[in-house]
Amino acid sequence: MRLWVWVGLLLLAGCASLPEKTPPVDEGLLRTRYEEDQRQRREEVLSWEVGGILDLESEETGERRVRITSSGVWGQWGRMEVIGPFQQLMRVVTFDATRLTLLDPPGKRGVMQTPSARGLASLTGIAVDPFRFQDLLLAGGGALQTLNGQEGEWLSRDGEHLVLDGVTGRILSRRGATSGSEPYRVDYLWPEVSRKPGVVLPDRLTITWGKANRLKVRFANWQTDASPRTPPVPATITVPDDFRADPSSLADQDS
Repeated sequence: MRLWVWVGLLLLAGCASLPEKTPPVDEGLLRTRYEEDQRQRREEVLSWEVGGILDLESEETGERRVRITSSGVWGQWGRMEVIGPFQQLMRVVTFDATRLTLLDPPGKRGVMQTPSARGLASLTGIAVDPFRFQDLLLAGGGALQTLNGQEGEWLSRDGEHLVLDGVTGRILSRRGATSGSEPYRVDYLWPEVSRKPGVVLPDRLTITWGKANRLKVRFANWQTDASPRTPPVPATITVPDDFRADPSSLADQDS
């Protein structure tokens, strides 16, 4: 009798150790949640302002850590300020549809580039198109096409592979390739509890591209608005005599 008791206990233990099966993804429901999340972002986060800590690991510049504030109107213009250890303003990067400008230090001679991945990389070491960078910061994504069930990734119409949160529809990670065929990946960390009603924005963001480039941002105190803001009045800068918009660099706009 004791033998059968032991056999029964062993069988129960074996059953308890079996991994639970992941429930199948409801493709239609997840698509709906993603679309609702994206719609809410586009409606409620037309303009924003946020502070944070930026860590950059680059093949060219090594490792850097700075405090930043970022603001802008989604798809129209953006501004990033780099703050020094004594709260002094060290650098300002601004962009709109026509130009990308670095003031270093503010109020003195500036450097201008076209608003492209190549231009931003030449000024900051971040090889991402500035308007694309806005999409990544605010977790904006393209329309979904198909779901790869084995990988758990959605393919979007703009060619990205997205992993979505099954409950909220938010983007957990995304990967793709730049116009120069360089792979990139973005990972998001979301707050466990929303601090205020409305759309939820990420706590942390990690972007990796190429072989040894990584950008990490820890955000603090998101401020959003559903109406556009007026761009700050730019400081007077001296435009280099040899500056001209390079049409070829505009090919990087989708990077």
